[in-house]
Amino acid sequence: YHTQKYNIIPNMHSKFSYLTGLFLILISLFSSCNDKLEINAKWKDITVVYGILNQNDSIHYLKISNSFLGDYSAYDMAKVSDSIQYKQLEVALYKVKIANGHNDTVKKIVFNDTILPKNAGIFATDNNIIYYSTERLLNNNESSEDYRFDLSVYVPKYDKTVSASTYLLSKFPVDVPNTNPQVTVNLMARGDFPMKWRTTKNAKLYQVTIRFHWTEITTSGDTLSKYLDFVQPYVRSQTITGNESMSQLLSGKAFLSFLGSEIPVSDTIVKRIAWEKALDFNFIVANDDMNTYIQVSQP
Repeated sequence: YHTQKYNIIPNMHSKFSYLTGLFLILISLFSSCNDKLEINAKWKDITVVYGILNQNDSIHYLKISNSFLGDYSAYDMAKVSDSIQYKQLEVALYKVKIANGHNDTVKKIVFNDTILPKNAGIFATDNNIIYYSTERLLNNNESSEDYRFDLSVYVPKYDKTVSASTYLLSKFPVDVPNTNPQVTVNLMARGDFPMKWRTTKNAKLYQVTIRFHWTEITTSGDTLSKYLDFVQPYVRSQTITGNESMSQLLSGKAFLSFLGSEIPVSDTIVKRIAWEKALDFNFIVANDDMNTYIQVSQP
């Protein structure tokens, strides 16, 4: 927060009066006024946690910081790592089995702290503390719908615990495109290709990224494998109950224009060859909480 103190100067037009009693009353009133306005609220510790859990990841990260308040510019205070970092935390993720109306904690996953580099920006880049774990969230024979994950962050300095809960998302059927070798994706005609899928439980936000692969042969005889990601806009489901039919059109014209603008002309390239299976369709799926966060963070 950017904080300042403002001096309030009353704008008074007064007339001389012989009424001494009234004059004394006015002097008393004005002398008892406080002309300083404090716009800062009383400070209290507020813990801020950022994290995304993905059962396919081999390592999981959490960024945990605290809010700050002071009489200086918020931009200046944000540059000081002590303003936003806790010196000590106890961080754990509890895996809870949900069955027959019972919630049983089956595993405790401890997150340890480490220091990772951070790109320059508004906040301090030194002492960038990140909490991580390499534990698997789900085994191969486990379904995400059978478990809930409860996060617990204990702050010893203030003897308080911050908690949150979430569910992981399961796989879902993609109708078009599919793995049938007889089905091809033809974008050369600059037409639209329909992508179709059915939603999964607890998911709200879907984003498709089309990865295009090709090989470059250089004048020196080197062979280089290249790819580009063509990211599509977010699509939101109507509900989070699952099995809802969804679709999105992939524009062939926009795809070819994207390739033309992103692949530069080079005198060192003799030939570019698209792979036989040149397109990967990658789906990024998030729950309703992530959808809300993205919406409120937009300008």
